[in-house]
Amino acid sequence: MQLPSRSSWNCSKAMADTLISVDRIEIRGFGSFENRDYGGRNGRNLKIGDDVVVAAKNRPFFKVGRDLIERTLLCMIWQIRRKHGLL
Repeated sequence: MQLPSRSSWNCSKAMADTLISVDRIEIRGFGSFENRDYGGRNGRNLKIGDDVVVAAKNRPFFKVGRDLIERTLLCMIWQIRRKHGLL
């Protein structure tokens, strides 16, 4: 297993710090990260069958950018055509 380089670690740390303070990061052509609030709800402990209250939480959410989706789909189409000898 290879550990991430120092620069990638610094980049992910900076992104995490920005999400904590700003709530949204957009990387053009890749996607966007934002904080989403998930409200509290009633849950169930399946082991003992009791009802439990699940607290509200704030979690990061990633939305894939349109450019990344288009590139991925084009790459998949190209690989399928190549596999079936259509290129």
